[in-house]
Amino acid sequence: MTNGKKTGIFYYVTDNNGIKGYVWRGYMAKGVLPAGEFPNPGGIPNADDDELENLQGQRVGNSVYNEQVAARQNTDAYSLFGFIKAGANLPEAAKLYAQNPNDPLLKQAPYSHMKFITNSSAPTKQQRQALVTGKLSFKDFVSADLKKQGIDPNKYSTRSNDKWFIGITSSPIYLKANQTTLYPKFGQYTIALLAPQYKSEVEK
Repeated sequence: MTNGKKTGIFYYVTDNNGIKGYVWRGYMAKGVLPAGEFPNPGGIPNADDDELENLQGQRVGNSVYNEQVAARQNTDAYSLFGFIKAGANLPEAAKLYAQNPNDPLLKQAPYSHMKFITNSSAPTKQQRQALVTGKLSFKDFVSADLKKQGIDPNKYSTRSNDKWFIGITSSPIYLKANQTTLYPKFGQYTIALLAPQYKSEVEK
């Protein structure tokens, strides 16, 4: 904005009382972001404050950002299996299977003792759109797909000490990834399960 021969940067702002006007940048001070107002530049569907706060400072689309977005949605899917243990090496096993289900490593222990579950079919365009807009949660999507395959998560859930181990990997879902190579993968997931009798193989 220019006033006579002087030029400066001004912001049009509204204060807590609803008063609006222009303020010179030099008068602005960094404040504390109120709860519930963490920015969501990536457009993560149904993101809560904790998730958005953890992502502050991360560039949308970098490896850490993608891993954290996927980890949060995987955590939601874990709850489908109720009383079950997260296996230290199972997420990596699920990733290995997702990348190449014919990988020779999968024929070796501990992978050879694992049960792998993945999508019954590729997610449709409508499903991907529903996922990225938040109309369909990732947890509900996985639940419906497991049901379609006749898989009951409760089969692997028990309150005893003999619990199955689980690991999940999935493609991160957020709006800014809509025009990237991640888009066709929205909704893709792989679950690795290991029976309790093989627990020594993940507790080494």
